[in-house]
Amino acid sequence: MALVPKLFGLLAMAAIVVGGSGIGVAAAEPGPDGRYYGSLATEDLGDHFGVMWAVNYPNWAEADDAALRHCESGNCAVQARFVDGCGSIAQHNHRLLGGVGHTREEAERAALDAFGPPDLVSLSAGNPPAAIAHTECTGNAG
Repeated sequence: MALVPKLFGLLAMAAIVVGGSGIGVAAAEPGPDGRYYGSLATEDLGDHFGVMWAVNYPNWAEADDAALRHCESGNCAVQARFVDGCGSIAQHNHRLLGGVGHTREEAERAALDAFGPPDLVSLSAGNPPAAIAHTECTGNAG
């Protein structure tokens, strides 16, 4: 029902290194309510983070289970749940926070806003602002 690959953000120098491979895609089917559900999970793997996702599931329980099933350690948690829309994970200072919205842009803005306003003193000291690590949308997102 969904694509559930992995992607890793290497946190040294706040760089995001994209890798991973697709697990598989199947025909999406909405839930009994006619909606498509998605989940984004993150995993702390020591020197980098993993982001797993599952989209186009008939409910959040199945989307959560599918995303979490691809974790490599016990240190994995769902960071964003979305329905008929998008979820996004932002990264800043070795932290990941999620956000959701009806569109990719709304989800990414919500994830970045989760960190609060930028600290101008930190920015002037060379500490980069929050950045989007990964975004996924259900097939019917706006």
